[in-house]
Amino acid sequence: MTPRPAKTSKTPSKRPRTNTKRTPAAVNPKKQRPESPGKPPASLTADQRKMLRGLGHVLRPVVLVGKEGITDGVISSIKEALIDHELVKTRLLQSCDIDKDEAAQELSERAGAVLVQRIGKTILLYAPHPTDPVISLGS
Repeated sequence: MTPRPAKTSKTPSKRPRTNTKRTPAAVNPKKQRPESPGKPPASLTADQRKMLRGLGHVLRPVVLVGKEGITDGVISSIKEALIDHELVKTRLLQSCDIDKDEAAQELSERAGAVLVQRIGKTILLYAPHPTDPVISLGS
């Protein structure tokens, strides 16, 4: 066996250390946030719906609807989540007294999104980002 070479200390950086703090605006300039999600397609094809269901499978519910039902606050939360993520999973809690199908329809209409699927009390909504959509439906 050959002996291993002795460990050497780390070589100093060739660049001198400077204060590398950046202002938040320099790191990530704040883009103008859209007011509402983009206009969703009138209807989804079976393949598009299948793809969105696959993407939504791993998501956790972002918005929870409780005993107050579908309020303006819930709708604004869903709209914000749709702008941020395009695909949002919503859950109706046990204390929610609204019919599941009616709730899914009302949420999709008021939030300006397409209802992708409803399984039990879990609702999956889709609306593309108004300026730069991330999810491509591949029309």
